[in-house]
This record gives sequence, structure tokens and C-alpha cells, in this order.
Amino acid sequence: MTTYGSCSMKRAMSGLGYLISRSNARKLMREAGVQVRHHRKYKMTTNSNHKQQVFENLLQRQFDVANQDMCVRLT
Repeated sequence: MTTYGSCSMKRAMSGLGYLISRSNARKLMREAGVQVRHHRKYKMTTNSNHKQQVFENLLQRQFDVANQDMCVRLT
């Protein structure tokens, strides 16, 4: 999905033949209720280089997939 700020909206509108300023694009976006969807910064959630103890695998689960091709298509 493409996100449009006032600069991108101005460029898109001038590509369609509408010559407007950036402030006019911002005003029109505000009147139409169009808001920018900001991208979140990537946040690392797993730290593998820690000094804490690593617990043993009590469940002993083996995640072997019988049909590897089917698994790839589903995920």
C-alpha cells in the first residue's frame, strides 16, 4: 500500500495535471480526511546474546514437516 504525505500527494496530483502547492495539498487532504499512515521503526524483540541461562527442552517436540512443499505454500 502506498502512503501519501503532502509532498507525495502534490507530486501525484501534478502527474495527473493538477498543479497545486504542497500547502494546498495538505489543506485538501485535511478537508477530505486523508491521513498519513506512518511506518513503525523496526524493533528487535529477541536477544540471543544474553548471559541468562537457557532452559532445556522439556517437551522434546520435533517439528518435522512431512510435505515440505505444502508447508511453504500455506505459510
